[in-house]
Amino acid sequence: MIVVDVIARLLTYLLLFGLAGSYTAPYINPNSFAFSSLFGLAYHYLVIFHLLLLVYWVIRRKKITFVLLGFLLAGYPFMTRYYGLHAKASADIPCDMEILSYNVHNLNERGLPHSPPGGKGKIEEYIRRFPGDIVCLQDFPRQERIARLFPAYTHAHAKKDVAILSRRPIIGRGSIDFDKGTTASCIYGDIIPRAGDTIRVYCVHLESFRFDGRDRQLFRDFPELQRENISKGIRSIVARLIAANKRRAKQAATIKAHASHSPYKVILCGDFNDTPLSYTYTVLKKEMHDSFIEKGRGVGNTYIGEFPSFRIDYILHDLSLSALAYSRDTLRFSDHYPIRTKFHLP
Repeated sequence: MIVVDVIARLLTYLLLFGLAGSYTAPYINPNSFAFSSLFGLAYHYLVIFHLLLLVYWVIRRKKITFVLLGFLLAGYPFMTRYYGLHAKASADIPCDMEILSYNVHNLNERGLPHSPPGGKGKIEEYIRRFPGDIVCLQDFPRQERIARLFPAYTHAHAKKDVAILSRRPIIGRGSIDFDKGTTASCIYGDIIPRAGDTIRVYCVHLESFRFDGRDRQLFRDFPELQRENISKGIRSIVARLIAANKRRAKQAATIKAHASHSPYKVILCGDFNDTPLSYTYTVLKKEMHDSFIEKGRGVGNTYIGEFPSFRIDYILHDLSLSALAYSRDTLRFSDHYPIRTKFHLP
């Protein structure tokens, strides 16, 4: 048992170091120190291993139990970004405005391994049936098809792979440009949700990790690969993670600076391609509410692709707006789940 204790203690120290590193991720710009952002990506799994070790040390009745408890309690505010504790809201709760954000993976035209047959048509039908006012789409490059596919949304604004559909008038529109060579896109529309009110809605799709076929193969075949191939694959993945984290940090700062000059209340939604324990999220959420933290329930993951599942899709909103309900529809037609928020307008 002594040998097991020694191994468990070593693992505990490593995990404590990792968890402490993840707590710094929201505050350290990856362009200044990149490795902190990697710990932030691992936070969800660090917590799971921490809980397993905590159970072990409770059984062993060792004082290190209190150290583990202290580290976990110190990170409680971060846990609320991942796990919603709110009661389930009524589906027919009245609201002033409802928004849907959905990465549609090119309408699933190429198909996905986990998706049921007919995914493309089902995504289109789901969007058409959405009873709310505004839809923000990411990874939707065919702008010329919006009016034909979704005639009920009489107003639209699209550029690159993002689109805003609205049943309410869009009186102003624009886009934000990023550095050449990046994949990010961002548009905004000034929408009138009711007479006398205007809301600026941003639809964003931030830099992806750009994993290629070899990286995906590594995730699928990891146990069977030779040590040399694993080493090369891990280096490639880490390099892509760091590069994307740096780009997203810059993109988040650009969007936030633009939004700070908005003459209207702001709603910012889309696929951030980053976790709630990231510098990107922290920059974008500054002086805004996260509707999942306000009204979410259960595990908040929104990505369901080949890689580990994270919450990377968000609906953030001005502090003066009130989220009445947040929901994540567990549809498997894309590699993301759609998310929805109902709002009360002051």
